[in-house]
Amino acid sequence: MKLWHAIDVEVEREGEELASNELWALEPSGLQVVAERADALTLRAFYAAPVDATEVISRIEDALTSAELPTGLLRRVSWSTLEDQDWLAEWKKTWEAMPVGERFMIVPSWKMGTAEPGERLVIQIDPGMAFGTGTHETTRGVLQMLERHWPPAGEAIRLLDVGTGTGILSLGAVLLARAAGTTLAHAKVFACDTDPEAIGVAIENAEINRLQDAIEFRVASASHYAGQQFDLVLANLTADVIEAIAQQLVTVLAPGGKLIASGILLDQLNEVLAVLAPLGLAEVERLPDGEWVTAVLARG
Repeated sequence: MKLWHAIDVEVEREGEELASNELWALEPSGLQVVAERADALTLRAFYAAPVDATEVISRIEDALTSAELPTGLLRRVSWSTLEDQDWLAEWKKTWEAMPVGERFMIVPSWKMGTAEPGERLVIQIDPGMAFGTGTHETTRGVLQMLERHWPPAGEAIRLLDVGTGTGILSLGAVLLARAAGTTLAHAKVFACDTDPEAIGVAIENAEINRLQDAIEFRVASASHYAGQQFDLVLANLTADVIEAIAQQLVTVLAPGGKLIASGILLDQLNEVLAVLAPLGLAEVERLPDGEWVTAVLARG
């Protein structure tokens, strides 16, 4: 029987992404959430060979310190040896359908038969263990802001989803367009990511939802779309990445268009706004959710 070496990391929500990044940097065979509460969660990474828990602690604490976050966000690290089993199947058992905002329902593709969405717009998603379930606070925030800032029924729109990941935001945009009676000729949705694997997952999710013809996916960054103008630009990234590509985001945003930015911690928002304001973007609305915040900015 094959044995796996598992590292369990209990971390508060604010440090989740950094801890996950450090676990992935050690090249695990898989990563899953094995326990979840309102304020914290436990990540479990599987490795074919033993991993030094001291190194894991050091890497995560260094990452937290570099991000100017308290090392106390890392609550506990433990390790164990486990017999082989179908980890993906075990992970799928724990994920249920989730309503988001007023209009959406995110449903794992393998549980479509058990979901009761009512009148909600259903986004089926099969993320794979390397990409999240699409129910993180930042994803929820962007979907809710999409609802609030979607143009009136029938109005033409061009939307760009930067760093699309699983493609869930682009799928939500297409569903909103269809619900508003906007034809594909008048609702153009583009999605890009610099990670080819992410684009592959996004395309698969579009196919699951039968929306593959409604979205143009591309392995690219925002700079690829220079010279084009979009009415809505979605950037669910991280604060440092948004700051680094701020000029690219503004360049592709049409006058009067809106940027919906997320992946930003509450205490990082003022810094992000300070970078975007000189580029002609003014804050329209913000939506906090736990330690995270989603901001909507308009180009004058």
